[in-house]
Amino acid sequence: MPFGCLALRDGRNLDNISDVTDKYEIGQVLKAKEFCELCMAKDRQTNKVFVCKKFLKKDGRKVRKAAKNEILILKMYVIS
Repeated sequence: MPFGCLALRDGRNLDNISDVTDKYEIGQVLKAKEFCELCMAKDRQTNKVFVCKKFLKKDGRKVRKAAKNEILILKMYVIS
């Protein structure tokens, strides 16, 4: 599964891990779930803190489906 990050506020997609780690400092894991981990993430330029969801590759097919569903839901939220 390729890496991807959806920046909801400005509509940009960050397509690889180095794009994300260049922009954000990924911090401690807040919660671990079946398909993902919720982590703290701090914007390196503004120092604003966000929550980042990192999908795990335990079961590729299930993770891809969960990630795609979540992205669709987030895009619907942003558009409406």
